[in-house]
Amino acid sequence: MFSHANVGSVQILVNALNLFCSFTGLQLNPAKSKVFFSRVDNQAKASILSLLQFQAGSLPVSYLGLPLSALAIKVRDCQTLVEKITRRVGSWTFKFLSYAGRTVLIKSVLCSIQSYWSQSFVLPKKVFDEVNKILRRFYWSGVELKKGCAKVAWTAVCRLEIFGGLGFLDLELPNRIANLKHIWKLCSRKDCLWVAWTTCHLLRSRSFWCIKPSVNYYGFWRSLLKLRGMARGLIRYRVGCGKNTNLWLDYWLPNGPIVQQIGLNDVKIL
Repeated sequence: MFSHANVGSVQILVNALNLFCSFTGLQLNPAKSKVFFSRVDNQAKASILSLLQFQAGSLPVSYLGLPLSALAIKVRDCQTLVEKITRRVGSWTFKFLSYAGRTVLIKSVLCSIQSYWSQSFVLPKKVFDEVNKILRRFYWSGVELKKGCAKVAWTAVCRLEIFGGLGFLDLELPNRIANLKHIWKLCSRKDCLWVAWTTCHLLRSRSFWCIKPSVNYYGFWRSLLKLRGMARGLIRYRVGCGKNTNLWLDYWLPNGPIVQQIGLNDVKIL
């Protein structure tokens, strides 16, 4: 739940939570609840904590199994993902699984664990290398994850079946697709909290396609801006009344945005 950092706004949350408790019979657990502040002075913090009776938390923190942080996700933040995949492999007690059995487990279970993270972050390349190493060792040596058992190059194994491979997914591909979906939500003005917040606080009436990256932006937003080149040619605009279409920057003509045809120097972007 989100709120302005003042007692009046927090009191509204408290009233809503108390109403929820009275209807459901559930009770809040202060020992398991925390408040996270952003640029709030100590006096306001003390007043809010006194009202809520919760503890003050600090980022990064785990939320729904994912690391929650205002910074770009680092390799060390993804160790939980690597360890989870390793533990899942270790939980399979069948040491003599056939190659076909391992193929099914990799496709249906191990890749799914990584896909959950891919929908929320732009993962570092080193994380994909670590996960691929686990999958490779599991496929060739089973749950023992031994080194040096490969009989064929992993790139050949990952080829599509029609090209002689087993069709293992390129782990970076679902990550790029999942994050392109966030760009699609933003450009299509989807009715959700993240789009509303991003439009108000980051775009501020500017076009997503021309906004300049800044070190002041949080990590995930900077990562999305780096994907603009890939997303640019995939998103088309239907003009309609023109309210939600930028004449110069949006891709509404068959040949692409006007600005790409005549150059940025010839257009004054508002």
